[in-house]
Amino acid sequence: MENKKPVDIVIATYNGEKYIREQVESIVACINFDALVSQIIIADDNSKDKTLILIKELQRKYPMIVVLCQAEAQLGPRLNFNRGLAATTAPYIMMADQDDFWCENKLVFSYESILAIEESNTVMLPALVFTDVSIVDAELKEISASNNEYVAEPLSWSAKVSQLMVENVALGCTMMVNRKLLDIALPIPLKSSMHDWWLILVAKIFGKISYVSEPTMLYRQHSNNVIGIGNSHKAKNPITRQYDRLKNYTEKLMGCSEQMNTLCERYPEISEHLNKSEYASVYQFANIVDMSLFKRASFLLNSRVKPSTNKRTIMFIVCVLLLPLLK
Repeated sequence: MENKKPVDIVIATYNGEKYIREQVESIVACINFDALVSQIIIADDNSKDKTLILIKELQRKYPMIVVLCQAEAQLGPRLNFNRGLAATTAPYIMMADQDDFWCENKLVFSYESILAIEESNTVMLPALVFTDVSIVDAELKEISASNNEYVAEPLSWSAKVSQLMVENVALGCTMMVNRKLLDIALPIPLKSSMHDWWLILVAKIFGKISYVSEPTMLYRQHSNNVIGIGNSHKAKNPITRQYDRLKNYTEKLMGCSEQMNTLCERYPEISEHLNKSEYASVYQFANIVDMSLFKRASFLLNSRVKPSTNKRTIMFIVCVLLLPLLK
């Protein structure tokens, strides 16, 4: 008999032996897990520790776990998640990191929110829901009750593509997406900044997104985070440190621009889904690396594209103007 449970969950793992059991157990403990979840797909990226042994043990306990093993070179989190997402079959898909801890309300909150998006539209659109998280340390002790408050990002930041293209506000581990979104967003391109950033951009342009302000998981920060909220390099002196910040931000800026260029190339119809001024901002930013100093200055003056805080905006302006020197 066909399994009609509506949700698949994708977990990407790499050397996650320390936390993977606790993460899976927290997912299985979610309210309505048995009624909603069809399968947990674990995509392992060539782990060298005991991650796969622990996953096999969990698989015997929870038969809905499907394991994808990568026998060749490491893919990295972006392409490993792409592999896991491509293996899903359910109408709705959630993503999970290997080291976090889900609150029992996460599954239901996300599912009800994405259904609300679909029910409010007369046609089926690509849809994405993301939530707030509580930030915790390695032992799950609270650092901040709200990631949104901790990083000081406006709740309205995801309202415009021109804002999202320079700063992602959504953590992939908080997302639920529908099949319609995956059908048009996959495969995640090599020139995307990250899988979650790509997904929310595509959802914003071609469909609908919704933010749930309730924290639905504990976002664990520890020394082995692949991606986290505080992994910054500390140089020996202030001058070197500031130069490194400019170089790192420029690298990020060029990655964001390349991501938008890739998006414009894959979806030539993008202009039909944005108003004239927003499309102009997207197109200019996608090609900013090839612009003259005069055109880059004009872009800064006329597009109103900027990050979410004054400090980041200053960095953005300096890096755009000095792009040829810093890249």
